[in-house]
Amino acid sequence: MSTKLGWIFAGAIVVAVCVAAFMIYWGVPSSPVYTARAGVLERIEPAVGIDTILTLPTGAGNAADHYTRAIAEAEKTFGVNPESGEQIGYAEFVAQYGATIKVLADWPPELKIPEYVLAGSQIKDMELFGKYISPTDAMADQIPQITRLMEAAILTATYGQLLLEADQPEQAETYFAASTICGWHLANDRVRVYQGWATGISIEANGCQHIGKLYVEKDPERYQKIEACWRALQKASKQVERKWAGAFGINQQGRFATGDLLNIAHHDADRAWRVEALLKLGLAKFTAKGRGDRRMVRSTIDEMLASPDPFIKAAATKANAMTRMDVRTAG
Repeated sequence: MSTKLGWIFAGAIVVAVCVAAFMIYWGVPSSPVYTARAGVLERIEPAVGIDTILTLPTGAGNAADHYTRAIAEAEKTFGVNPESGEQIGYAEFVAQYGATIKVLADWPPELKIPEYVLAGSQIKDMELFGKYISPTDAMADQIPQITRLMEAAILTATYGQLLLEADQPEQAETYFAASTICGWHLANDRVRVYQGWATGISIEANGCQHIGKLYVEKDPERYQKIEACWRALQKASKQVERKWAGAFGINQQGRFATGDLLNIAHHDADRAWRVEALLKLGLAKFTAKGRGDRRMVRSTIDEMLASPDPFIKAAATKANAMTRMDVRTAG
């Protein structure tokens, strides 16, 4: 009996050693730390939406059709200064024209941006990235079209300000609202975090400030609602900043927290964050410390290459194509 127990005990030791050796060879992936906290993987939304102060659009179609034209106008308007060779931005444009305009008739007649943004604000749906650029190109770190759309939205608000100066407050509010809804569309597109969602939130907050000024004395109760909306937008922006720093921060060894990246890529409720995590995993292929992490990074990218979501697939494609040079470029 004792001999039998000895063989069982010895066998158990052999199995344990084999398992340990296999685990050492195969590697155990890192567990999530920051994203293991309650609520981190939930979709971030302002607690008070602009639907509390504006009537959201219900029209059929794709608002991006109109915003495409607005961006095309922005590209023409904010071209390269032939004298300096520098890019012209909306601030320079407004400084050149806006400060001297006292009546609407003086607004440059070729500038159609506000009209296109106004048209887009009447349509419920939008797929911005799908309209402007291919899904793969949408993964680029810098997206000039988004900057142009922000300029278009702010210029529309500037146009509203001119209407206000011309003593046409109701028309001015229409343009402020159009600019705000432009931001709402962009935030809802959910393809990138900062180049999409956060930019949209910024446009919405800017619009709230413009609309709020109309009601400070005219309707204090409505002003309070607008102020609450603006504060909620600001709070949501800070939530994004905290999550970005916690989930995508780089440690002293120059590595991402791979466990958190994997957790976001698989489980975040917001597509924009899953896209960002996948792009970071493209770098983590080379920076992940352990064999287990590298194996899971490779497995996740391969899995997402077959995703039915075109933007997840595009992010995985970009991550798959990244090289060590991308790691050096990223810093």
